[in-house]
Amino acid sequence: MHDPVQHATAGAGRETGAKTAHSPDHGHGRGGGGAGADRPGLDGRGRGEQIPRLGGGRTVDARPRKSAQESSTGSPSASVPAASRSPQVITQAPLLLNAESSLSFEKPLRRDDRKGDIRFDCESTSCALESDTSVFVQMFTDEAVSLDECRFLLGGAERHRWPLASVAAGSQICVKHPSGDIALLVVQTKSTALPELAFLMVDMTVWKKAV
Repeated sequence: MHDPVQHATAGAGRETGAKTAHSPDHGHGRGGGGAGADRPGLDGRGRGEQIPRLGGGRTVDARPRKSAQESSTGSPSASVPAASRSPQVITQAPLLLNAESSLSFEKPLRRDDRKGDIRFDCESTSCALESDTSVFVQMFTDEAVSLDECRFLLGGAERHRWPLASVAAGSQICVKHPSGDIALLVVQTKSTALPELAFLMVDMTVWKKAV
């Protein structure tokens, strides 16, 4: 004769075991074994191939690199060339230029003979400045002319004679000597009505070795 209580307990145990064997969550819980344990987790740790860390594990130096100039000199300013020296300046004013005098790029700037580099000539049809070696260019501006402006325009100058028809008081004329000296003549007075008595009164500035 069977005990009804034992029979009921055994039946309940078998039913519970069957449910556990067919449960879809078996082996996939936290810390569980089975198929779930064979797959790597989100962090790449498991029996599968590990996921490499970002950057391959190398340490990146975030400090700015020094340039070659800084490395060799220790300071970027050490590689900057020193500013070129300003040319020597000679100034004389006023200077009288007529048929018996001339101007030179050396002291004294005015000579009492015609042996200077810049001469005043009124023997032709019109009065002019002339030179055997230097070239002239007139600056048509009311502003004071700088050395850089003279140097720039004299770069293409070719005229060794400059007529004075367009020259008046205040006119500025740049002159370049083959030695590299540059002169600026600022006309103060122009008198050419009588060629035999004609003259110019000028202020003269010379920049030595300016080219």
